[in-house]
Amino acid sequence: MQVPGGSALDTGPGVAEANLKKVCEHFFTTRSERATKAWGLSIVQRVVEERGSRVTIDSKLGRGSEGRIVFPATREQLHIA
Repeated sequence: MQVPGGSALDTGPGVAEANLKKVCEHFFTTRSERATKAWGLSIVQRVVEERGSRVTIDSKLGRGSEGRIVFPATREQLHIA
């Protein structure tokens, strides 16, 4: 079982489907200028996965994106007999 941990929404331009699987890779960016090192999501994903959780990202061009962290849960944590 898994429980949602939290989410972040934005109303930016969104991410093209072809790039969606790449957004957590080190140095991935679609920006022409390389002013940023693009490490943010790759670090988040690594830390989250090291703790047995996962990151999911959904996006639609022109509508923005939503990133979620999902934590594993035991039956006891959910108070299920």
